[in-house]
Amino acid sequence: MKKLLPLILLLGVFVYSFGQLPATFDLRDYNGNNYVTTVKSQQGGTCWTHGTMASMEGNLLMTGEWAAAGETGEPALAEYHLDWWNGFNDHYNADINPPSGSGLEVHQGGDYRVSTAYISRGDGAVRDIDGQSYSSPPVYHDPDFHIYYPMRVEWYTVGENLENIDVLKTKIMEEGVMATCLCSSSSFINGQYEHYQPASSSQDPNHSVSIVGWDDNREIASAPGDGAWLCKNSWGTGWGYNGYFWISYYDKHACQNPEMGAISFIDVIPMPFDNVYYHDYHGWRDTLTTASEAFNKFIAGFNETIGGVSFFTAANNVDYTIKIYDNFDGTALQDELTIQSGNIEFSGLHTINLANPVSITTNDDFYLYVEFSDGGHPYDRTSDVPVLLGSESKTIVTSSANPDESYFWDGAEWKDFYDYDDPSGFLNTGNFCLKALTVVAYGMDLGEIEILDPTGNNNGLIDPGETVDVEITLKNIGIYEATDIFAEYICNDPYVLINSASLDFGNIAPGEEAQATINLAVEEFTPVGHAIPGELAIDCLSNGNNFDYSFDMDLKVGLIVEDFETGDFSSFEWEFGGDADWAITTSTVYEGTYSAKSGTIGDQSESELILDVEVVSDGEISFYYKVSSEATYDYLRFYIDGTQMGEWEGDTGWEQVSYDVSAGTHTFKWAYEKDYSVSGGQDCAWIDWIELPLYDESVGLHNSNLTEQDLNCYPNPFTQQTNINFTLAKESDAQIRILEINGQMVWDLILKEGSGKHSIIWDGCNVSGVKVQPGIYFIEFYVNQTKQSTRKLIKL
Repeated sequence: MKKLLPLILLLGVFVYSFGQLPATFDLRDYNGNNYVTTVKSQQGGTCWTHGTMASMEGNLLMTGEWAAAGETGEPALAEYHLDWWNGFNDHYNADINPPSGSGLEVHQGGDYRVSTAYISRGDGAVRDIDGQSYSSPPVYHDPDFHIYYPMRVEWYTVGENLENIDVLKTKIMEEGVMATCLCSSSSFINGQYEHYQPASSSQDPNHSVSIVGWDDNREIASAPGDGAWLCKNSWGTGWGYNGYFWISYYDKHACQNPEMGAISFIDVIPMPFDNVYYHDYHGWRDTLTTASEAFNKFIAGFNETIGGVSFFTAANNVDYTIKIYDNFDGTALQDELTIQSGNIEFSGLHTINLANPVSITTNDDFYLYVEFSDGGHPYDRTSDVPVLLGSESKTIVTSSANPDESYFWDGAEWKDFYDYDDPSGFLNTGNFCLKALTVVAYGMDLGEIEILDPTGNNNGLIDPGETVDVEITLKNIGIYEATDIFAEYICNDPYVLINSASLDFGNIAPGEEAQATINLAVEEFTPVGHAIPGELAIDCLSNGNNFDYSFDMDLKVGLIVEDFETGDFSSFEWEFGGDADWAITTSTVYEGTYSAKSGTIGDQSESELILDVEVVSDGEISFYYKVSSEATYDYLRFYIDGTQMGEWEGDTGWEQVSYDVSAGTHTFKWAYEKDYSVSGGQDCAWIDWIELPLYDESVGLHNSNLTEQDLNCYPNPFTQQTNINFTLAKESDAQIRILEINGQMVWDLILKEGSGKHSIIWDGCNVSGVKVQPGIYFIEFYVNQTKQSTRKLIKL
């Protein structure tokens, strides 16, 4: 279960008070510990992502949060996931529709504000092993990703006369590696890898690095005084002093530039929140200095608890007051739900845990109000962003906004920020940087569905004519205990006889799971590949409230082409060859799990099994194999169209393999072949459970109901648009209908498509082109006017 109110602990770090700071310092050897991760080698213009992750990694080392989260090795976060998915580039900007086509060129630049916008939305940072890919976009979201979140991102400057230098040094000693910038030029760095750009230079910063220490006595030629920052670069260990170098305290930009000079990513922890509600997709791009009060309107997508609030402050030493209201009548905020005040010491992003969290329910509107004592309210808008740090050329990064999202107090009344006359000239694009961070307060998640086949041979599917128990797992993803959990399995499939449909899960504590079992009987004439559509309707109590949940629970029948259980190969046109016949044995079983009898080849002779199939859609062929060989002179080999794809020898247990298959006519061959240069051996091999993609009925293989089972939406939940994906076995009239939760249709599309996989985009607008409200919607999928399936879709 995720922590609602995380506690940040500093482990083993002794903090010096001002005036007692050491003259030299190095995070690589701080009280005998190393708080700096390995030097990396950037590709493209990704120095800003390396500076960001170096700071976050250093903080994770210093606080011990990386190890506390169960991670192994040193912290390693994915620079290129940030590079691809930051939202400011021509690859992906989800604030516009379609979400690409403008902005920065991927791998060609960014800054720490870009990083912070990406992180504050909850998009990262992810681990290196989750999303590190430079040449092609890594996966954007995955439930298995480990996301790390800095509760604070603070901006500092050292001051014109270095008057704030002790603040920066103390932050490095307390929080770890600090990100900074410089203007990379051969004219500013000497042979001792010492960098100094004079204040008289007009060149802007174009490179990001990170500070790991300092030396007050370091003399750098032409600098007006002594002292330098020890910095980690991202050009590999072959550059500088194993990847490190020095920057003068008096450098024009390092620790001086107001946007890139000195930034700490602080209190980095595993993401403690489930959802982030926001309108400011691109984070802090400008500041409304005349406004001290502002609020954002949100609509809840789930039954949740608002456990935190995040915002940017544009000044140091700012008092804040947070309030959450239940209503706004157009002139005044009403029904205050919580209030909290405090002080922010430094400018930047700040996440505040609420002392009194607020429960919200699906489709409930709520209003997040924040008042600042100084600096005004930061906001997002369409803006110019440098193509590269320091480059004279810029690109427009487009932001979008809608009426009734952000409001500010002008001294007399609340004004819709959508109508604000932005002096930048980018009108109707602004939203305030106020975010509500939530955890799921009440919720059930459908976990594993396991078919307990009595014969043990279905590999997770139901065979035609079988009666099976289906074990269903539910997980409580809320923060309260769920009690008296009852469920009903609803299925109107003509091929299915339900022997028992009611399930009692009892009570489930937060983060825990429970199982219950239903019994299903499937008609003997059920087509192979048929999907059984079903719904699991759940009723439970949680925190004194009654809640209902509904999950799609589709089961599949026999996608397996052949399992050799009976030796009846009449489904296809098999061709046998070689010296030994294919046989059926009762002595070989799947180890520990399966009891299927399998086709056998070998026994001192060569043999082969050949199948010609017309595949009508790209996909995979998969099968299980087992080899029992006394020495490496007998082989089981698999061929596609005469090309050897796999070879196995020795002594193996049952293993599954898969190979890509394109649409078209193919010949598959399994061959037991010998090397006669070696003699002896009583050896054999088996194959079983062959599965194919869509295939042609003319060769006797069923595909009648395989067509409509791939309907899915991604992302889901979504904010701006989602991709609706589906598969057709043959040319058909396909219809997509999107309905509100009350059944009213908001969008309808009819199209004629050929066989294969298809994808369309829904931009979140109704048939009139107006954006629909956040909430729960249902997608109905029809083929040739017959309804195939329904999926739930959530718009945030």
